Amino acid sequence: MATHATPNPLKREGRRNLFCPYYRQCLDRAVNHHWPFWSCSECVHRGESELLYDSVLTCSDAYPLYTLPRRPPRLEG
Repeated sequence: MATHATPNPLKREGRRNLFCPYYRQCLDRAVNHHWPFWSCSECVHRGESELLYDSVLTCSDAYPLYTLPRRPPRLEG
């Protein structure tokens, strides 16, 4: 199967594929452009179903410690 070299999110409602190797980059693009939704419908990886190991998001500690703000952020809108 041919693959494309860059992420290909679409600004439209649709399904997203958590198993896509570009998911993180597409999510970043959607957030940076303030898209309320996005779709993987035209990505060549939309059918991937194998879990990917993401070493950046994993934690070796069984009980990770998170620092939370004292009060929740205020949502505008």
